[in-house]
Amino acid sequence: MADKKEFIRSEFWIMSWQASMPRPRKFYKPDASKSDRKKFQQDLIEFCKELLRQYKDKSVTESDHCKNIQKLADRANTYKDVLEEPYYNIGIAQKLLNLQLKYLWCMGKVKKPPHCPVDRNILNKTRLKDKCNWTEIDSIACYKKVIKVISEVATPMDIADWELCHYSRR
Repeated sequence: MADKKEFIRSEFWIMSWQASMPRPRKFYKPDASKSDRKKFQQDLIEFCKELLRQYKDKSVTESDHCKNIQKLADRANTYKDVLEEPYYNIGIAQKLLNLQLKYLWCMGKVKKPPHCPVDRNILNKTRLKDKCNWTEIDSIACYKKVIKVISEVATPMDIADWELCHYSRR
């Protein structure tokens, strides 16, 4: 049974990591070694796992959630020798953390997250369609404005439930 759970957790990380990587932008410096890239990825995942522990037994406030997104971006940006500019911004950090929370919430492993993964699919369902790119959200203030717009569309539902009902890969 432990092998099955570890398999699912590993798949969640693979999917979250891949979905959070901006395309077609070059993310890593050309001279960053494969081992440096792997170290960056592993460190960020371990740091993210630490943040996720907060969500297990209690609901995390919106303010604390935003602080966690900022902490994740700050941690990633300690790897400036590995990353191309504009480095690891809030849009990328929120996607990794929010997507991981969505998967864990759907599996009953954490409380309902305060937000949803913000991406093109979700932005296209708001008045921000063609006006905002999630990979270019570079501050918590900008992220909060995006969340406010999504919340307006989602009302009367909360953002996490609304996104689950309206998300589609198609």
